[in-house]
Amino acid sequence: MVAAFLALVPYLSGSAHFDCSVHGVGFATGDPDGKFSKPKVGDEYYWISVQYEIRGEAARPFKIRFEMADLTSVLDVKEPSSLEPDKIYTRSIGFRCPADGPITARVAIDPDGTSGDPNRADKTSELKFTPAPPSNAIEYYNARRLKASISANVDAGQKAPLLVHVFEGMPTTEGSQTVVDLASAPGTKTVRLPPFDAPFFDYRLVKPPATFGIRHEFSITASSVKVNRRLMDAVTWDEVDKSRDSHALYLAPERTVQSDDPSVSSFVASVLPADYRAQLSPAEAVRTLFLAVAKNLRYDKSIGRPEDAAGTLARRSAACGGMSALFTACTRSIGVPARVISGWLEHPLETNEGHAWTEFYLPRIGWIPADVTFCNGLHPKGDTTYFFGNIPDLNARCISNRAATAVFPGEDGPSMASMAVFRSFGWSGSLPAVTFKLSLEPLK
Repeated sequence: MVAAFLALVPYLSGSAHFDCSVHGVGFATGDPDGKFSKPKVGDEYYWISVQYEIRGEAARPFKIRFEMADLTSVLDVKEPSSLEPDKIYTRSIGFRCPADGPITARVAIDPDGTSGDPNRADKTSELKFTPAPPSNAIEYYNARRLKASISANVDAGQKAPLLVHVFEGMPTTEGSQTVVDLASAPGTKTVRLPPFDAPFFDYRLVKPPATFGIRHEFSITASSVKVNRRLMDAVTWDEVDKSRDSHALYLAPERTVQSDDPSVSSFVASVLPADYRAQLSPAEAVRTLFLAVAKNLRYDKSIGRPEDAAGTLARRSAACGGMSALFTACTRSIGVPARVISGWLEHPLETNEGHAWTEFYLPRIGWIPADVTFCNGLHPKGDTTYFFGNIPDLNARCISNRAATAVFPGEDGPSMASMAVFRSFGWSGSLPAVTFKLSLEPLK
């Protein structure tokens, strides 16, 4: 532990006279039990604790307002009518704040003045802290074994097609994810589709019945991720430029990731300084773009597919696919390789929570996950880069695809690739109803 973080931030003392006194004693980072300690990058919650005492007659009920970065939480305080003399009370609260600092925290005791103590001078305090980073630039931790399944149910109606393809994204071992057990369902083979050589399950059925289904089950190990901001920011533009040839596919524009679109270029220019390469490291520039996308978009799950970068920017609203496509396009436009990741989440109530996020590449570090949608969801108008390399719940996700587009058989050009795609050939009637279901649960 570092002594600077264990020391309490002192309060000013007041000199007013009244029957009740609510007096702040100390404020510091801590843990759920109120013990003072230093947070670490990767902690699911950063805790802060305040100590105070009440003198004289019992205080009337009051509140304590806690703030961390741009998050706020308020506790109601209802102390007993009979108080022990000079007793110190402690209140603690944890913020789900997946950021790497520096972070500002504030506390206000009785901000509404309801306690009966008119003195305001000794009831607020502020501290700044930087969570302790991991020793490596990027670390995966908290590995969990998960059982995953993906299924497609097709209702073809009365007029059956000549041939049906159902493509399902195939999970791979990379970064936060290790495939433990993966078997193909009957009638399924593995294909790798250009331009990213992405693996897919390909289920083919000639003259299918009116209704049919396919289901895959497999197990993975998924890990959380955390980064060392200082080491990440140390990567230079020269290093990034030298790696361009080996990651050219993740720098080129795609159908839904239009990194060369004038609207994307204009947005990037409005966000970054004109000489950003002189002022910012590659990671700092990407971090700036990440926050700009999170702050300038409104989450809207009703947006239909495909969600593309240019369309998202025009609407200023999108679901996770559009937000990730725009952030990926912005990152590629400044010469940093990036790719859209798709998969789904472990969810206690729903079994169909598809999700998309982004990975960007830095030499000496590798692919770094960043979830602009979750950042937007935690605080849409915030100024803190939440879920940028620090994703505690990455160990509750299954990754099924690491490409935004793919060229499917029988098509002349690329189309949207996701965790599951339906294709048919020789269809003689109206398009069928296709339902994809996803599930993810822990294995004991």
